[in-house]
Amino acid sequence: MNYTCDICSKFQASVHQYEVPDTDDGSTVRVVHMCIGCAKSHGIAVSGTTPNFPQMMGLLGKALLDSAASAATVGSGSSLSCPDCGWTEDDFRTNSRFGCPADYDVFSGLVSEVLERIHGTSEHVQSVHSTELTKLGTELEYAITAEQYEQAAKLRDRIKNLEDNEKDSGDLDF
Repeated sequence: MNYTCDICSKFQASVHQYEVPDTDDGSTVRVVHMCIGCAKSHGIAVSGTTPNFPQMMGLLGKALLDSAASAATVGSGSSLSCPDCGWTEDDFRTNSRFGCPADYDVFSGLVSEVLERIHGTSEHVQSVHSTELTKLGTELEYAITAEQYEQAAKLRDRIKNLEDNEKDSGDLDF
C-alpha cells in the first residue's frame, strides 16, 4: 500500500514506525508513516541513504576537528571567540561551521591547521605546467595577432605536448 507521510503530508511514506505501548490495558499498536526526510528529522536512522555532498564534507570536517581537539593539549585555557557573533572555538570544532564572516579571521589559525592536515599545506601551489600553459597561450595569441603563423604553429604544438604530458602524468591542478 502507498501511504502519505503522516507528519508533512507531502511525500510518499517509505518509513513505517510501529509504536507499541508498555501497558497491558488493551492499547493497540500505533503505526506512524513517514517520508525519509521526516524520519531523519525525528532521529530515525534510514538505511540505504547516503548524505549529500555538503553533509559529507561537514561530517569529514567535524571528524578532523574532533581529532585535532583530542590531540590538543588539555587545559590550555585559550578559547577563541568572535567579538561580532559570539561564536566560540568549541562551536567551530563541534559544528565545523562559522557563525559570521568575521569568524574567518578569528579562527584563521584553526582553519590553516585543518587545511594542512587535509591537503598537506594551507597554501595553493600552482603547477608548473599550468603556469607554462598560460604563458604559451598568451604568446600564441600574440603570434596570431601579429600574423606570425609559423611561430604560432610551434607554440600550438608545444601547448599540445604539455597538455598531453599533463594528462599522462595524472597531474590534477585544482
